[in-house]
Amino acid sequence: MSPENVACLTAFQVDICALANNHVIEWGYSGLEETLLTLKKAGDVFVASIHWGDNWGYEIPNEQREIAYRLIDDAGIDIIHGHSSHHVKGIEVYKTSLSFMVVAISSMIMKASVVMKASGPISA
Repeated sequence: MSPENVACLTAFQVDICALANNHVIEWGYSGLEETLLTLKKAGDVFVASIHWGDNWGYEIPNEQREIAYRLIDDAGIDIIHGHSSHHVKGIEVYKTSLSFMVVAISSMIMKASVVMKASGPISA
């Protein structure tokens, strides 16, 4: 997509756009970089959602922290959403970015549905 077409995203009032698809590199890595820089200039927030980490335990390995820091420092990512665990592992603010938000949504929903079946619906 040409940078001149960014106005289309504004006109369509797009809230979320995922670049994780089979067309992301059709214009080469320079096209992807141009897309990211154009969207960054427009003030968009970049989230990297990465499937990583053990399912159990609360330790966040140093390797994952280092990758997250590099994504923030070198790639301009604003939020790192690390997912795989069956529970919240932690939230860390690195510089001005929310660098870790490790939550397994599917596991939380599955566990809640088991509790609801056993105890009845949850009311407000």
